[in-house]
Amino acid sequence: MASGPAGLDALSTVAPAAGEVGTLPSGHSAILYVARPATHLPMVQPFYFQPGIQVFASDGGGVQTQSVHGYDVTTVDAHHRQTVHSAGFFEARDGSRYDRAAVASLWPLRIGKQVKFAETTRDGRWSHTIRILRGERIVLPPGWFDTFVVEWTATDMKRPTASITKTYWYAPAVGAIVRSEVRSSGDKPLIQEAAILGRPIGGIDGGLTAGASISEAAGGSVPPRQ
Repeated sequence: MASGPAGLDALSTVAPAAGEVGTLPSGHSAILYVARPATHLPMVQPFYFQPGIQVFASDGGGVQTQSVHGYDVTTVDAHHRQTVHSAGFFEARDGSRYDRAAVASLWPLRIGKQVKFAETTRDGRWSHTIRILRGERIVLPPGWFDTFVVEWTATDMKRPTASITKTYWYAPAVGAIVRSEVRSSGDKPLIQEAAILGRPIGGIDGGLTAGASISEAAGGSVPPRQ
């Protein structure tokens, strides 16, 4: 597995400088989302998530990448809830069984690639499809990001009309998901965007603390809107 860039080179910062308090800035919301074709994405993207990176979201939430083992990415939120994301995107239900190799085969990422697999739970079976839809440059409060847009659809095999679709904007330059959108059948989409990105002060085992100091965040300028 290839390692990614060590720094936060792709983002311009509205995050505080070292030693300042990193609280979520007021007034930032989903309306800042702007999309353009991505111009600096590789044709093939090796697996990379950056341990320790923190994402404070536009809705007031936050998540930190706590660890990366193989293709498993473990995150922790401000309430100290841990979640394991297989291949960085798939969240298995507690006690379920699925083909881990099939999920991992999503990597390396390539536009147009997709994987399909089934998940068996205590209550039934789910059909999953994860697709790499496109490359996209997006503008968010921390700056601009060239992203792979990854769509994961889960369908209840007992009730095919019951489905959940999650869309992720994965920015390889910072090794993190910087935008997500969740849609359930007939429901209004739930959107989260990065409002602040930074690295933790101290170790990453203690988990994310909302309003914690951010020690490092730097990068390029935000392109003008057109």
